[in-house]
Amino acid sequence: MPKTDRSKRTAALAAFAAIVLLGSAALALDRTPVERGRTLAAQLCGHCHSLDVTGAGTHPGAPSFRHLAARIELDGFQERLREGLIAGHRDMPQTKLTRDEARAITAFIRSIQTP
Repeated sequence: MPKTDRSKRTAALAAFAAIVLLGSAALALDRTPVERGRTLAAQLCGHCHSLDVTGAGTHPGAPSFRHLAARIELDGFQERLREGLIAGHRDMPQTKLTRDEARAITAFIRSIQTP
């Protein structure tokens, strides 16, 4: 393949990637904090914890997110997420989130609390 064709192809791929990334960023901005929080929680926590208003998580010791407010103070939890949440067991990884990520996850947790 001649060098000019390769350059044109590389430029086209770069432009396509930029469009996809910008489109994804725009979609993320359109979502509410609760929606962003649910997505983050699903990625980071959903493999063990229940994120729904019914049902149990897959890990026997992982509390359901819908009952967290009864166990912990959520404003303090938001700060713990930012500082690096550390659990007392090895199955839970240490997680350190940005301010916006911590706010979004906390907003999601608040949205599903049940008595």
